[in-house]
Amino acid sequence: MRTSHTLVVLATALATAPLSAQPGTLDPSFGTTGYVIDTELAEAKSVAVYPDGRIVMCAGNSLYMFMPDGTRAAAFGNAGVVTPIGLNAGDVLIQPDGKILVAGVLNAVGVGQDIAAARFEPDGTPDASFGVAGFVQVVLPNFDYCRSMTLLDDGRVLLTGSSNIDFASHLIMLNADGSMDASFGDNGHVVWMPVPGDIFDVLDAAVQADGRIIFVGKHAPEVDDDVVGRFLPDGTLDITYNGTGTTYLDFGQNNDELDQVELDAQGRSVVLATSSDAGSFNSGSLARLNTDGTIDPTFGTNGFVALNTASTTYTPKSFCIQSDGKLVVTGTTGGTGRNLYLVRFDADGALDIGFGDAGYSIVDLPNREEGNAIAATSDQSLVVAGRSQITGAGSDLLVARFWQSSGLLVADGLGQMDPLKVVPCPAQGTFTIVGEGADASSGVLEVFDPSGRRVHVNYQFTSRGIDVQAGSLASGFYVAYLRTKDTTRVARFEML
Repeated sequence: MRTSHTLVVLATALATAPLSAQPGTLDPSFGTTGYVIDTELAEAKSVAVYPDGRIVMCAGNSLYMFMPDGTRAAAFGNAGVVTPIGLNAGDVLIQPDGKILVAGVLNAVGVGQDIAAARFEPDGTPDASFGVAGFVQVVLPNFDYCRSMTLLDDGRVLLTGSSNIDFASHLIMLNADGSMDASFGDNGHVVWMPVPGDIFDVLDAAVQADGRIIFVGKHAPEVDDDVVGRFLPDGTLDITYNGTGTTYLDFGQNNDELDQVELDAQGRSVVLATSSDAGSFNSGSLARLNTDGTIDPTFGTNGFVALNTASTTYTPKSFCIQSDGKLVVTGTTGGTGRNLYLVRFDADGALDIGFGDAGYSIVDLPNREEGNAIAATSDQSLVVAGRSQITGAGSDLLVARFWQSSGLLVADGLGQMDPLKVVPCPAQGTFTIVGEGADASSGVLEVFDPSGRRVHVNYQFTSRGIDVQAGSLASGFYVAYLRTKDTTRVARFEML
């Protein structure tokens, strides 16, 4: 692994058009040259993106929504902010119908701390059809933590958590209306504590197409304490998984734990291990397991991909799987600078040297930055949400958008393309934008140059698409947005 990387300095990235179109570089049409730091808002813990590019983030007792151009969504709550939302949120999801789910904890005086969830309409108002006035509180006898939230295809919601009293893990299954699902465990509640007295902490979960639940977490005081397991749809342990229901992974002797699991297109489990110990193999790793619970030796080196070498101190926080199977990790570089970073790997764990600078995108911003969450969008972008912090001060909201693909409207070898495309591309003088929705005569077409400035073009809607007269555009890379009342679609193209 390369250990020295050129920082993606913003001025350089914008001055050179080909660099601006490099996968892994900031999208200059978003916010201030690809990123937004909002000092009025707190750091984001989780992020989700609508198909039209709107970005939803949760931060403590608040929800934020930003438009595809990086401005706050004026129609959402109060100028893009809904607060208070009634709980300390750590996870946010968008349902297929556009409603917004959040999960976290509720601190109640004299009661302790409970797992909680809430659902909101796309405009930020509480969804009265969920729980009680849009809110669900799961009252358990202990002081509890909510670790993750997963939305099932049938609309049910799975919450994972843990307790600091009995050291057990808890899984909660809610029906689509917020009621407890009686078909799961004990009236919607599963307690997992196979070894009394040990500490079990389920930190994340993912649901297979057949309804079985993959979970990841930590089992202390085991030496190899990172555990992956599977439950049947009714909440009982699936002993066909690795023969016991669980698989224990050895990431080494450091203080590591499995924080995240995602399922790839083949149903295999990709897991992220993080650690407080930097400068070793154990300061962040990916691993992949087959559907039967065994390690997949075709991934990385014998099933593992180390995210650090002995000389690097990167701290991974989250990852996503692109539609082409590639894996993108975000976090902070650590050290004194603490820059936001992304790194991308091919589906089988090889460093993708065509991404950023030899596989890495390191963004040198003024403060100490960190990516807490990442989402791959339907328009071939990568959205990262996290924090920007001045030493000694509180953490501010950071949200950035990166190009996932080259920006050229050609297939990437796996058939992945932008929703709209330019014909011909590269273009010269005139071109046509074609694709779904390109004949929407009520829409507005906006074109932005590599510096993020809107440029003027003449266009008209026809039966075959949008005919564009762009003879005044200089050579370089551009982004076109077709905005209608209901959606925003994108096309990236090059002018000769």
